[in-house]
Amino acid sequence: MDALVDSHEEVEAVLAGLLRPLERRTEQSKQSAQEALHVAERVTQAEADRDQERREAGQPSEEAARLQGMVQAMTGQNAQPLCEVAGGTGTAASGPGKKKEQ
Repeated sequence: MDALVDSHEEVEAVLAGLLRPLERRTEQSKQSAQEALHVAERVTQAEADRDQERREAGQPSEEAARLQGMVQAMTGQNAQPLCEVAGGTGTAASGPGKKKEQ
């Protein structure tokens, strides 16, 4: 019976020795998965920040274009009355800043 107990203990020792590397690999895999998840979260946040920065960077250009359009519209609206007051032909082409040909 002692031989059987000794044999059983030897088998358990061999199995434990075989399982140890597998357990270490499993723990390493868990750590790697956690690190990969953390990196993916950081990348996602960086992309969101980048997209927000792009939107904010475009706002001044859009505002400038809007204001430029307003100025052009107001200049066009005011050009004809100004030309008429100045004795011009009343066309926008001879509006403010243009010399009247004589």
